[in-house]
Amino acid sequence: LTHLKILDCSFNQLECIQGIYYCENMEYLNLNNNNIKSIYIGSLIKLNELHCSQNSFSNTYCIYGIEQCLQLEKLYCSHNQFSSLHLKNLKRISHFDIRDNLFRNDIMDSLRNFHQLESLDCSENLIHEMIDVTCCVHLKELYCNRNKLKKIKGMKFCTKLRSLDCSQNELLSLDLTNKPFLQKIYCSSNKLKKIDLNLCFNIKIVDCSQNHLFSLQVENLENLEYVDSTKNQIALIETKVNPSNIISDPFTHVIHLTPQRIQIKSKIEKLREIDDIEKEISICSICRCVILYPIKMLVGSYLQTYCKSCGIRWFTIEKNTKDPNTGVFVLGGMKEDTIFNKLYEEKIEELYNQYF
Repeated sequence: LTHLKILDCSFNQLECIQGIYYCENMEYLNLNNNNIKSIYIGSLIKLNELHCSQNSFSNTYCIYGIEQCLQLEKLYCSHNQFSSLHLKNLKRISHFDIRDNLFRNDIMDSLRNFHQLESLDCSENLIHEMIDVTCCVHLKELYCNRNKLKKIKGMKFCTKLRSLDCSQNELLSLDLTNKPFLQKIYCSSNKLKKIDLNLCFNIKIVDCSQNHLFSLQVENLENLEYVDSTKNQIALIETKVNPSNIISDPFTHVIHLTPQRIQIKSKIEKLREIDDIEKEISICSICRCVILYPIKMLVGSYLQTYCKSCGIRWFTIEKNTKDPNTGVFVLGGMKEDTIFNKLYEEKIEELYNQYF
């Protein structure tokens, strides 16, 4: 068997495998789904890919000699009980899967040598505070969900990233700048107050639910297929895609940006720059700007007009107005007057032509 290059003995009930050290030409070894507790592979100097997931390994000495496998590029050892692995000699790793183990922060020291890393899955471990991916400039997939992370350092260097799952952590911020290839992001169940997706033009799936977000700007993202923004404090979401693609809280208003609405919005934003514009048109008494998406609210005995986002935030989110029976947020007294809105748009057109 000294010339054997490929061995797949996965999905058996093996507790040990003897004589593997004679297979010096081995390039691919799959031991997945067995009950192996230890193995020596130090003589497999040509080994390129190792699968040993779902076994009974617990530390470096269970895969004795792995640090001598200098040709190793793909290492999959998920669903074990690993707490340590000595991998500092391995510099060609491109795929590293250690999910569902007992690793702590020291395993992340290995990343400093993984300059070719394309896929990292360290989810469901005991990693806390921070992981550093500064050296992983070729990273395309990062899965670090279900840890206790507060920060992912070096994300700005991961410009090739395509898929990110950092959900169920304690993240306070997330750097998504310069991610032109990013297509999927799962960052739910964190403590994020802001995420910037403006330059993620290829994004298709966004799950940012259960955070502390006050806004979500996705109006420039035309490839969106699914967004979950529930359990946040977002008053309004503007989108050019089908609004049914966006799952939101009951109080969040999803506005479909038609070409006409985009044009009106652009004119309103320019009018907001004019001094004393309130002499020409009613402004929102909350944000003190020309009203964007007007709504009427009955405040006491007075009917007031506000920006939709201001009205929702002030009268619904801030006051936490929930139906005591259903627990659903209620938009008490908020009305949209289509006739008023039409007249308002005509007034915007008139003022825009007057000033510009």
